[in-house]
Amino acid sequence: MQKMSETIHQVTWLPNFVALPGHWLLSDIEKTFAVSYKDLNLYPMDISSALPVLALNINPNEPAKILDLCCCPGGKLQYLREAAGDGSFVIGVDIAEMRLNVCRSLLHRYQSRMHVEDRRKKRLLLFNCDGCTFSSTAF
Repeated sequence: MQKMSETIHQVTWLPNFVALPGHWLLSDIEKTFAVSYKDLNLYPMDISSALPVLALNINPNEPAKILDLCCCPGGKLQYLREAAGDGSFVIGVDIAEMRLNVCRSLLHRYQSRMHVEDRRKKRLLLFNCDGCTFSSTAF
């Protein structure tokens, strides 16, 4: 059996990211190491989704309003939520309800709490609407 460090490595220029060999699927982790990627507290995300989060240079000590248009499948939304400080609003918008359901599923899978009822106190909001017409007055 291979050692995990021989196949999965830290991305040195991207904090908290590891890279899988390009031909791997997430299921290959379980097959190779007899451990689920979920047990490793990993979630899949392409680097191109992580870069906008880093570019925002979010200060975790200051509340912010962060908008993710076309938010499906939800990986970037999850990363934004983790980066945001207390009192922040992370807003996901998608025009297709089915795509929002994919987001909800991913966020639920990774123990993100969906607090839509009390929008003044909670940090993660999802809206089913056209991003071209979305207004921050919606919340």
